[in-house]
Amino acid sequence: MKTDTSHLGCLALIAALFMLQPFKNADASYNPEHNRMGENYQQRELRRRQNLSGQRKGFIIGFGVGAGTTRFTEPLAQYYWRSTQKAEWETARQTRSALITELKIGHGFSNQFLLYYTSRIAWLPLQHFTNDTMIANGAAGIGFMYFPLRRFGLYLVGNMGLATLVTWQPPLTLENARQTGVIFSGGIGYQILPHLNLDFTVSSGSANTRNVDDISEIEIIDEVVTYAITLNLLAY
Repeated sequence: MKTDTSHLGCLALIAALFMLQPFKNADASYNPEHNRMGENYQQRELRRRQNLSGQRKGFIIGFGVGAGTTRFTEPLAQYYWRSTQKAEWETARQTRSALITELKIGHGFSNQFLLYYTSRIAWLPLQHFTNDTMIANGAAGIGFMYFPLRRFGLYLVGNMGLATLVTWQPPLTLENARQTGVIFSGGIGYQILPHLNLDFTVSSGSANTRNVDDISEIEIIDEVVTYAITLNLLAY
């Protein structure tokens, strides 16, 4: 009886060792693969975070297009009563829809701060008694983007420069371009994709024209305010 019991105990021990051996081998073969999968995931996650929140240092160039509205004063009466009174014939402030275009060229000093030259223009189709025209009103100067949070795409954007006013006549021949004052712009934006941003900005500045000799031009005076939503493609 004792012999049978000892034999059964030995058999049970051998069976237990035999059953545990495959699981041990399976664990040994599984762990390296699991580790490799974990390392690959960590590397992909690191690259994703770098693309979203960093790697903006160095040369940058960007193009943007969007839509907005522009508020201004359009004194049409000045063209027909110049000999009576010079500057008191003003109509009420008007609001027009505009196509917005933007160019950025500059340098990223860090992953959070970018400084660049910017040219932002609001293209306004306007009507005149004698001839329809197109006004290109915008700013050319220094702009910046600042990302206060490293892990999020939210940023601040702004620029300061010279207010410009360009009158285009069909077939889009450049007639007059003037630097007429200082313009400021500020807003917020969000980085949708690594190189695709969405801006909401408000621009305010002077666009006073002087010495208008051609009555087919449209003169915009007083403060010009533009609200714009712009989609920007930024390479860095």
